Amino acid sequence: MLAHIRKDDEKAIELARQAADLDAGMDKHPATPAPVLPARELLADLLLEIGRPADALKEYETALNANPNRYRGFWGAACAAEKAGDRQKASAYYTKLVDLAAKADTERPEIRVAKAFLE
Repeated sequence: MLAHIRKDDEKAIELARQAADLDAGMDKHPATPAPVLPARELLADLLLEIGRPADALKEYETALNANPNRYRGFWGAACAAEKAGDRQKASAYYTKLVDLAAKADTERPEIRVAKAFLE
């Protein structure tokens, strides 16, 4: 986001929240695939990046309610919960992430982080 690059994080959050709210309010045709990157998840990414993990966690959870079982959503929620100091939620989201990737052919770096946290 241009506003974030220009160090205007409050404007960046405002614009990202508007986009997420607009996206959430739009009806999607049943044949339309899910978004590659849901706007609410991008808002959560921004909040996490600027050091607001508790706010990011709320947005990741909202995004996961609308788009369940997203690898990227579980990863973001786990990271946000961990940075916010909520070890219980971090553990729950890391566990879901590991479970989701259990049958993968290779182990992604996020899975190694999740397993290390869970040990």
